[in-house]
Formats: sequence, structure tokens, C-alpha cells
Amino acid sequence: MKADIETFDRYYRDVYVGFKLLPDYHRYPLSGERYRGVFEYAESNGIMVLSHTWGGSAYDDATEIEKVLKKYGKIKLLLGHSIYGDREKAIEFVKRYENVYLELCAVLDERGILERFVEEAGS
Repeated sequence: MKADIETFDRYYRDVYVGFKLLPDYHRYPLSGERYRGVFEYAESNGIMVLSHTWGGSAYDDATEIEKVLKKYGKIKLLLGHSIYGDREKAIEFVKRYENVYLELCAVLDERGILERFVEEAGS
């Protein structure tokens, strides 16, 4: 991970826009120590982190997201799939943290959820 961050540091202004994490695919918790370097770098440089998020996952559910947000209070976090399966928590996080955003690629699966996000969390 350290080598990846060093590469990112050299090229991010021209090539990269942020980090993407896939805790379920890696079978590693979002709040795990191996992601620490990514979160610290992103927080200190104001860079976005996109993470897949799934309600009920042992790796990237609302509990894991909450741990990250408490530890890295200034991180810009984009909730991939908007915690699919736990929309209440997605809305709660966006309302509570000004640096948390919803990623919307999974809204087509659920009738009315986009409208609900706008109504309850804002646009």
C-alpha cells in the first residue's frame, strides 16, 4: 500500500482523482489498519475516497463506515452504492457529515430511492 500511495503522490494531479476501495472484494474491513495510509493521505490532502458499501456486509456496512468517519473526521468519503440494503444509514451519514456523499449507480434497482435521497438528504 505504501508504494501505491507514493505513486499516487507523484501522479494524482495529472492522472488520479482519488482512491477506490473494495473491502468486500478484498475481504478486509474498511476500518482495518491496512487502509490507514490511504485514509491519512486522503484526509491530509483533501482527496476523495470512494468505497463500495453494502448493508449487512462484514467489511463495509454502516458500522465500518462509522468507525472510519469517527477516526478520520475530515475525510471526503463517497459511499459507493449508497450502502445498498441500508438506505436509512446512508441518509443519516449524509445529513450528519458534510464530507460524506452518495454514489448513485445502484439507484436504478430501487424505485423511488433517488427521490427519497433528494428529499431527505438534499441534492
